[in-house]
Amino acid sequence: MATTYYYTLPGGAFGTRTVDVDDAPVEDLPEGAELITEEEYSELLAAHEEAKEQRLAERQEADLAERRAAYEALIGLGIADPVAQRLSGYVPPPPVDEDDQ
Repeated sequence: MATTYYYTLPGGAFGTRTVDVDDAPVEDLPEGAELITEEEYSELLAAHEEAKEQRLAERQEADLAERRAAYEALIGLGIADPVAQRLSGYVPPPPVDEDDQ
């Protein structure tokens, strides 16, 4: 039967180790590891995933803002809209038709 150990490491890292032997020694864990419960591990993992998604959203937002700024600068220089879109990688949203509102 397998046994899974859940642990944290100094510096905030966390992990698991599953062993196939019931009496596997805890000493097999990485140096500095502190055992935690499966529930604590699940909470850490969920928080990690949420932070990862937040960082991705922030990077995507910054990338969009950078592309939009490049597009607007090109338009300001008199570059045709299709060329400005191609060069900047930014495609402005379609205009809102007032009849549709």
